[in-house]
Amino acid sequence: SWPLAITAYNHGAGGMRRAVREMGTSDIESIVRNYEGPAFGFASRNFYVSFLAALDVFGEHGRDGARMRDIARRAGINPALVHYYFRSKERLYEEVFLYILDTQFSPLSASIEEGKDFATQLRSFIRMYMDMLERTPALIGFMTRELSNGAIKMHEHFSRVIDDPAFPPRAFLTAVERAIRRREI
Repeated sequence: SWPLAITAYNHGAGGMRRAVREMGTSDIESIVRNYEGPAFGFASRNFYVSFLAALDVFGEHGRDGARMRDIARRAGINPALVHYYFRSKERLYEEVFLYILDTQFSPLSASIEEGKDFATQLRSFIRMYMDMLERTPALIGFMTRELSNGAIKMHEHFSRVIDDPAFPPRAFLTAVERAIRRREI
């Protein structure tokens, strides 16, 4: 999961596998609250929290308006730790952006299944999209601000993956084209 992967960035992949094995769960909240591993200290417990705080602050203020000290305040940690964890605001923004694409948008392509009629696919796509927005309310602000600032990160990322058939907009457009050929729409 992304929470474990993000925490592993700080704690190490082996350390996170050990935490999951010893705790018997991959729930990051349970691990952060209860895991007593030898090297699982303050930094490991607060790395993902800092990341989530960044998602909120970037969503509220955009890349240019967000400040590392505001992210630290939201996470409840010293600003120096946010700089230590992520090195720069631009790097943190990039990580948050990739997290959003991978965890929020990638599952949308799963709603487009060949063989199903278009109306069923469309309902599934809309349901998944609305669930995504409900699960991650900061996503709306984050993406709106990215778009209003010229969509630089979107352009950089999408130019690399636009031809991938699993890319959600590409999968959806392919489903629309297929429905048109079948005269479903």
